[in-house]
Amino acid sequence: MIGYGAAAAVLPVSVVAADIAPAVPVNMAEQTVRWLPADLWNSCNCCVDEEKLKGKQCFVGFDLMNWTDIAGYLMLFPPDDDCGLWRVLPRFFIPRDNAEKRENCDKVPYLKWARGGFITLTEGNVIDHDAIKESLWSDAGKFEIVDIAIDRWEFKFFCKILIAEGIDKEKFVAFGQGFYGMSAPTKELKKLLLVKKLAHGGHPVLKWMAGNVTVETAGPGVIKPSRTKSKEKINGIIMLIMALGRAKTVDLKSQIEAMVSANGGFMVTDEALKKNGFVADKTQICGYRAVS
Repeated sequence: MIGYGAAAAVLPVSVVAADIAPAVPVNMAEQTVRWLPADLWNSCNCCVDEEKLKGKQCFVGFDLMNWTDIAGYLMLFPPDDDCGLWRVLPRFFIPRDNAEKRENCDKVPYLKWARGGFITLTEGNVIDHDAIKESLWSDAGKFEIVDIAIDRWEFKFFCKILIAEGIDKEKFVAFGQGFYGMSAPTKELKKLLLVKKLAHGGHPVLKWMAGNVTVETAGPGVIKPSRTKSKEKINGIIMLIMALGRAKTVDLKSQIEAMVSANGGFMVTDEALKKNGFVADKTQICGYRAVS
C-alpha cells in the first residue's frame, strides 16, 4: 500500500500514482537533459507503506524557500530489518490561489495532485505556517524523527516557532546549500537509484521534480542541484538530498564512535580508520567516508 500527503490518504496497491495524476502532462515543461533519467527514477517505484513505517526512525529534509509556491518537508527512512530499501515519504504544500494560477498558466497539475492526496492546499496566496506545523507534529507522533535538516538562512523564523511549540531544538541541524554540504549526498542519491536501493512509491510530485533537476559543478566530482539552472521546481529532490546527507553523517559518526569505544575511549588514528574501511573526505562533515 502507499500512503502520501499530509492527509495520509491510503490507497490500494492496485492504484498507481500515475493513474491519479500524470507525472509529466503534455503541456508541462521538463528538462531537455535530465540529471535523473526517467527510466532510472522509475526503476525505484517500489510502494511505500506509511502504516508499516510507524514507529521507525527517519531523517527530515525541510525546504521553505518559497512561501508563495510549493514548499514542505520530506522524511527518509533508512534500511532496517524489515526492509533493505531507503523509503521516501514527502509532504508538499502550496497556497490554493497560486496553485490555481499555475495550473491554468503553466499547466502544472497542482490541483489534480491535491485531489489525489499528494499535495496539501492551504487557503490564500501564501502557505499557512500552521498547516506545515500541524503536519510535522502529526508525523512526529507517528515516526521517530532523528533530526531535521534545515537551510540555516531560510528556516530561522519557522524554526523558532517549532521550538516554542515544544520540538527539541537539538533535532534541528543547519545544512549548508553549497557544494561542501550538498555534493556527497547528491552523488549518494544517484548511487542509490543506480543500485535500486531507494523506494519513492512513484509519488507524482516528486517524480516531476526529479525530471526538472539540473546540477552544477565546481571541479571534478563536485556537484549539487541548481535551483537557478533547473527549469522548474526541484524542492523535493533537495529535501531528499538533505535528509540523505544527515542519515549518512549520523551513521558514519556512529561507526567511528564504535571504533573509539572499542579502542578504550582513545582517539582512533587515521591509519586505523583506513584499515577499517574509511577514507579521508573533506566534503564530509566527519572528515571521512566509508568505502563502499
